Amino acid sequence: MILSKQKRSAATAWLERVNPLQGLTIAQAKSIFDVARAHGSPLLQKIYEEIELTDPVLMTCVERRQSALAGLGWRAVANASAADDDKAEMQRKALEEFANGIENLDDAIEHLDLAFFRGYSVVQPIWEPDGVKRISILDSWNFLTDPDGNWYWNPACHETPSGLDTVDGSQLVSLTRRRSIDYPILFIYIRKALGERDYGRFIERHGIPHAAIIMGPGTEEKDKAK
Repeated sequence: MILSKQKRSAATAWLERVNPLQGLTIAQAKSIFDVARAHGSPLLQKIYEEIELTDPVLMTCVERRQSALAGLGWRAVANASAADDDKAEMQRKALEEFANGIENLDDAIEHLDLAFFRGYSVVQPIWEPDGVKRISILDSWNFLTDPDGNWYWNPACHETPSGLDTVDGSQLVSLTRRRSIDYPILFIYIRKALGERDYGRFIERHGIPHAAIIMGPGTEEKDKAK
C-alpha cells in the first residue's frame, strides 16, 4: 500500500488551517501530551511543527542540525569481518548504486532526523520494477502507534487508532526517539508567550503614563483652553 496525503474532511481540516499555538496554555499542552503517551497525537505533532517555525532558538537548532547533516554526505562500507571479501564488495557497490538512484534521499534523511525533535519520523520508499527512484516523505501527524510498536495510517487525523488500519512496518522507514527535544521546548515557549501576554496587559493598564501639560508662565485661567 502506497501511503499518500489525502484531502481532509471538514471535521479535520482545521488541523492545517489553524495555528495550534494560539491561546495554548501549559495545562492544555500537558493534557494533549498525556493523551499522546498512549498512541501519539496529530495535534501534538502539528504543535511541534508550528513551534519549530515560530521559536527563533528552536528554528535555528533545526536549521543548523539539518544543514550540518546535509553537509556530511554518505558512503556505503563493506563489513571488514566478512568471510567473502569479493561478495561483500559486490554488495557494497550494489547498495551504493541503489542509494545513488534515489533522487530525494537527502530530503528523506533530513525528514527522518526530525525525530530527534518530534519523537518520530516516517518515510516510505516507493518501489518500482528497477528499484526505488523516490521516497515518499510522510507527515508525522498522519500516524498513530500502540504499545506493541504497530503503526496506524491516519490521514483523517483521528485522535485514537480505533478503526484504523495498521501499516506493514516493512513498507516504512522510521526513526523514533524516547526523548524528544520539542517537548521541553514547548513548555518554555508557552511560559514565555504567557509572560509576554501578561506583560502587555500590564503595560496597557499601568505602564503608559497620563499626559501632563504644563502651562507657560503667567498663563491666566481664561487662556487654558487655548
